[in-house]
Amino acid sequence: MTRQSLYRRYRPATFAAVVGQNHIERTLRNAVATDSVAHAYLFTGPRGTGKTTTARILAAALVCSHTSDGEPDGTCEQCQLVNEGRHPDVVELDAASQTGVDNVREEIINNMHLATVHGKSKVYIIDEVHMLSKGAFNALLKTLEEPPPQVRFILCTTDPQKVLPTVRSRCQEFDFHPIGLEDIASRLDYIAQQENIQVQSAALELIARHANGGMRDAITLFEKMAAYSNSDITVADVEESMGGVSSDSLADLMRIVAARDTSACFNWVARQVEAGTDLVEATRALLDYVRDAYVICMLGVIDADGIAVGVNRTGNDLANLREIAALFAGPAQIARLLDLLCDLSDKLRYSTEPRILLELTLARAMNAQGDQSIEALMQRIEALEAGIAGAGKQANQVRPAASAEISEPAATKRLDTDTSAPASESQQSASAKSTPPTHTADNTAAAVLETQSTAVQLSDDPATLTRKWSEILEQIRAIKPSRHPLFSNARLRADTDAQTLIIEFAQTDSAKHKQVARPDNRELLEKAILAVYGAQIPFVAQMGQFAGAAPQPPVANMSNPASMQEAPPYEEAPLVPDFDTEPEGAAFVPGHNQQQTSVASADIPTPELELVSKDESDQQTYRPPTREVATILDDLGATVVRQTTD
Repeated sequence: MTRQSLYRRYRPATFAAVVGQNHIERTLRNAVATDSVAHAYLFTGPRGTGKTTTARILAAALVCSHTSDGEPDGTCEQCQLVNEGRHPDVVELDAASQTGVDNVREEIINNMHLATVHGKSKVYIIDEVHMLSKGAFNALLKTLEEPPPQVRFILCTTDPQKVLPTVRSRCQEFDFHPIGLEDIASRLDYIAQQENIQVQSAALELIARHANGGMRDAITLFEKMAAYSNSDITVADVEESMGGVSSDSLADLMRIVAARDTSACFNWVARQVEAGTDLVEATRALLDYVRDAYVICMLGVIDADGIAVGVNRTGNDLANLREIAALFAGPAQIARLLDLLCDLSDKLRYSTEPRILLELTLARAMNAQGDQSIEALMQRIEALEAGIAGAGKQANQVRPAASAEISEPAATKRLDTDTSAPASESQQSASAKSTPPTHTADNTAAAVLETQSTAVQLSDDPATLTRKWSEILEQIRAIKPSRHPLFSNARLRADTDAQTLIIEFAQTDSAKHKQVARPDNRELLEKAILAVYGAQIPFVAQMGQFAGAAPQPPVANMSNPASMQEAPPYEEAPLVPDFDTEPEGAAFVPGHNQQQTSVASADIPTPELELVSKDESDQQTYRPPTREVATILDDLGATVVRQTTD
């Protein structure tokens, strides 16, 4: 008798013998036991997962006369004929070779109304049903919907998407899952015992891994290895025959990548090439191994049986994966390695130099500094952010946050005393009452001022200070535009020893320097500095040693020849007007272009606008400015409304 292949010899004959599809076998067994078998079934799933085998077992259970609890006995004449493919009431059709309408009409439609020969049911098993033509499917629709009482249909396919929805809706669909690693290894061990084949347990696991969830593929590989090793299968035999890489070797490579040892990595690749390893298969095995390491790094869940969730590995492999996952910086680093290996797997299908591509990919995985990909740049940015956050936390612990205070030198205070008398408390109170409500930007800065207090390290670099001062001026403009000219000509320096900012005013801007001491201007500076530096920083306002910008004469009015006469020299203005704090009777409206007037306004004398107020009920009379003052205001971009307001 001709020798029969192992996968045919050990094909299950009962539902209990089917491996890895308990959810399907239980449903079908109960349906047979309760006589509630459907008229049509659709079995879907990958190759070698038991679709055709289960269809034959179900057919045997339907024609067997000695069923027990839904199970065919497997030994009677009916069961033997079904297993041998010779039962007259069980018809198997190969849709790959019989795809047309005529085949369906001749084999099914014309014969299904005939009475059964031996059994009580007639069963049609159509394998690879997705290969039927559209016309054959349409011819089968009515038959599938309303078959004779004794007829049952079992359709099997590996590609259910190609089956018409109208056909699928008329069948009970069962999805066959890939068989687990342990189930395949256990079945192979049973076959080895029956065939008196010596095999190592690690070799069985390696064979099962190469089967990719298919029992038929696993038994075929096992039979091949038995012939290769003369019925004494070892791990080395499996690796040498299949050109694969052992799990221990993959674990060694992962440790090398985590340690960023480029020399050891290239040596590992060289050893695989010398051993005749298929680098494409090695890359596929490495990709699966890195994927399992990523899952363990992300989840890290081990159940009561010592099996990781989502990882089909046990024993020493699982221990190595947990160790390797802890060697990497985090899931992001392993995910980047996964991306690189996926790209490598695609390139290897069309490349004639797999060694070069594998070495390049591993080198990129170990050296993110030289990689310009988005993933590598993100990894470097995350490392920088982590370092900056750690340095900032350490600085906060060493040095507490500084409070912003204005301190003036004694010489400056004496100068202020000599030039003008300080404002009385009643005047300051009246000025505070007349201040209009703050804007949205002011409220935002105040909220930041209350919630943030973080020490920063100041820099005395001139370029950095110039940029910071420009940002502070922009914040002042956003919070209160009318105060921008007060600080526009000042300069910013830093005392790195005292961690203090120094705001220097020109020698001609003593009046502006004096106004910084006002509480509202001091608060405005605090908010602007906080918005730029992100922390409360002490600052000092003092007179500098630079002369400042020279005053510019007013532009002559060509329409008025008298204005072209030489203008008298200007004297230093004692005070820059603050239009935000003037009484409501003032009719001065700032110009629309504050940026153009901010530079020149520092050296142009301030027109004196008198407001005469007797009582709160009396009118406030506005005194019009002179022609010279009006010309100056026109140069500044302002508009003078010549009227009296209540």
